[in-house]
Amino acid sequence: MAGMMMAPRIAAAQAQANLSRVDALIARMTIEEKAGQLNLMNDPFRWRPEGINPGDALDSDQSQTAADIKAGRIGALFNGVGAASTRYV
Repeated sequence: MAGMMMAPRIAAAQAQANLSRVDALIARMTIEEKAGQLNLMNDPFRWRPEGINPGDALDSDQSQTAADIKAGRIGALFNGVGAASTRYV
């Protein structure tokens, strides 16, 4: 019973610690990195059949995409398949 009474307090303390950590991270980010988190790009790292998306040729430079991710200019990739490429990125 005592454990049930303490659980909300423990959860609140953990939530506050997480919020503080997130606030500290956001404070360290540049405006470019913050804007980059809003940038969602097609995933050029995974295999997909040719001709599915005519714009795929534009995403052929994987090294540039990887550099953009590392620099914080890309926040997420979509249309990806497979764990190996996710680990690479």
